[in-house]
Amino acid sequence: MVSTLDTFKKNIESVQKLINFDREVLDMAIGSIRDLHSKLIQPPYSIDNEKSNGKRTLDNLTNIRNNDSLKSRFSIINNQAVVLLVSYFGAAIADLFRAASKIAIEVHKDKRVLNTELKIKVDELLVYGTSLGDTIGDMLIAKNNISFQDMKSIKREFEKYFGIKIDKDQTVNNIILGQACRHSIAHEAGIVNTRVLNQIKSALPRELKEYLKEGEAIAFTEAEIKIVSDSMDSYVSKLQNQVIAYSSST
Repeated sequence: MVSTLDTFKKNIESVQKLINFDREVLDMAIGSIRDLHSKLIQPPYSIDNEKSNGKRTLDNLTNIRNNDSLKSRFSIINNQAVVLLVSYFGAAIADLFRAASKIAIEVHKDKRVLNTELKIKVDELLVYGTSLGDTIGDMLIAKNNISFQDMKSIKREFEKYFGIKIDKDQTVNNIILGQACRHSIAHEAGIVNTRVLNQIKSALPRELKEYLKEGEAIAFTEAEIKIVSDSMDSYVSKLQNQVIAYSSST
């Protein structure tokens, strides 16, 4: 459980690398051409012509890198970065739910979990294994169709089973916006529709995309992705602390 936040942070870093891949490629190219240019202007070559010694190409690539000229052509990558962030976030929350479920069984004998009725087949029990503490979280998730890509569902289930209360604030609203846009990007060509507007209408105040219009194409900037990832990071951190506190509560 303690590693959940660390894992999520590493996933955020991987997303950051994805949206900056053009810079990394350009940096590699610029470095190679700079080395070549340095050799060509020295003896025995001593080439002064900038077209021939790589100086012109080096200047062009450096200007593209400094001005981020390629960014406008890679907006689809930014949108896919949001899809990844929502997926990683859901996985992190699911891990914390499993950890809390194990604590509920093995530490507290929590009636909120123990008294839950689950319709399950014997062959499913065999798949889950023999340790109830290790499998109860997955059972609860599967049999109750719990979604960790919906903030209302997350809030409801953690309070229902473990008494963990999660306040709705600007951080949560930022994540709701990301989740709503993720669904549209993945399933509806990234176009704002009525479903998106209904999902985010109460997600106020928030720090990004305060005004969206039906029919508008969704396009995330790097700054907006940072807001989403920081909000998710903060949420996972706080929830993990609450799960840890639950493990030591009486």
